[in-house]
Amino acid sequence: MNDLIAIDHRRPRARVLLALAAIAVLLFGWFSIRNQLGNLLATLTQESDPNLVDVSKIANGLAPSDPAAFALAAAASDTSGAVVALENAVRHAPSDFRWRTELGRAYEQNGDTGKAEEQLLTAVRLAPNYSYARWHLGNFYVRQEQPEKAFAELKLAAENSPIYREQVFSLLWDYSGKDPEPLERIAAERPEMKARLAYFFAARGRAPEALRNWNQLSESEKGSNTAIARSIALGLFDQKHFAEALEFARQYGSENEAVAGAVTNGGFEKAIGDNEESRFGWTVIRNDPKFEAAPDPRVRKSGNRGLRLNFKGSSKPAFANILQTVVVESGGKYRLSAFVRTESLRSAGMPMIEILSANDDKSLALSKPFLSGTNDWQEVVIEFTVPQGTNGVTIRTVREFCGEECPITGLLWYDDFVLTKA
Repeated sequence: MNDLIAIDHRRPRARVLLALAAIAVLLFGWFSIRNQLGNLLATLTQESDPNLVDVSKIANGLAPSDPAAFALAAAASDTSGAVVALENAVRHAPSDFRWRTELGRAYEQNGDTGKAEEQLLTAVRLAPNYSYARWHLGNFYVRQEQPEKAFAELKLAAENSPIYREQVFSLLWDYSGKDPEPLERIAAERPEMKARLAYFFAARGRAPEALRNWNQLSESEKGSNTAIARSIALGLFDQKHFAEALEFARQYGSENEAVAGAVTNGGFEKAIGDNEESRFGWTVIRNDPKFEAAPDPRVRKSGNRGLRLNFKGSSKPAFANILQTVVVESGGKYRLSAFVRTESLRSAGMPMIEILSANDDKSLALSKPFLSGTNDWQEVVIEFTVPQGTNGVTIRTVREFCGEECPITGLLWYDDFVLTKA
């Protein structure tokens, strides 16, 4: 305890020292709090704030050497004023790539492209692995019509950041006039970028490009990106790119039984309507309590079961309760055959099978109405030609129109749907 110094506060000189120390602490605390308040205002205030000018003045007054306060002042100034403010920000934080980047952008807006490039290059040197700096340098080169330099910077920005990846793809897509080649060059070496590029093309309706890039991935790489494949498959189906949608769905495991040009599960040997993601199997629309569809192991034409449709007095004048989309060749000629059995089937508007274009929902062919009453298995045959530009057809059950109130009762069985190309 001998090394402690005791100050007698009763002596005048000691009182002065204590007072000066207290004042120093207060001043230090005040300036520290001021700087913190100024930085807080500068970092939290949005450029769209209606009080931006006033807030920026307060922030600069509280924190006169804070780079963030100068950046806020730049946002509140015209082009020349922004340059001055950002020059001050860089002077106070010369190693911060953010202010170098912003100063470079301000120089460019002010027409000084030489200084702009210098600052943007310095930002990249300070933070070579940050996509933010490379993204802005790449954009600068795009605007300066220096595509090779732009490509090099944007490629690194996309590789380093999933956030900037989509922006890079979009920028090059527009800049190249929707030419896929520059984007494919950017994604060539990275599987995760190749998968995202496939998604990018699919989202823009470029189904062949999406599938081509996806198929350049190895099986293990595809397995690591099944969520992307699923999104692409569902999206391409909605866009009516049926062939590519089927291929993506098969590859991620949703449509293992579906094949182009053939009816899936045509004999109803497997469950139907259970896979919510399926777009190329049988769909059962159960929105009518007076209609029921279920597999029937007791009544079948072949195999182990058929499909039973039970009509319990439904009065809907039109319905399409059992349907399936099949991939077909544009312009191709096809023949659909199926077997139908009825029991006590009664209505003024009998069921029948319709083929319609899945691309525009136009009817291509209709079977004859099914026989009323009770009838053993009868073969139904429909021949049709696929219109040019159509790559998918829908097979569905419909009715003859018989007025707004037209009940139907009885049972109907399906089995052995087969589609062949003529």
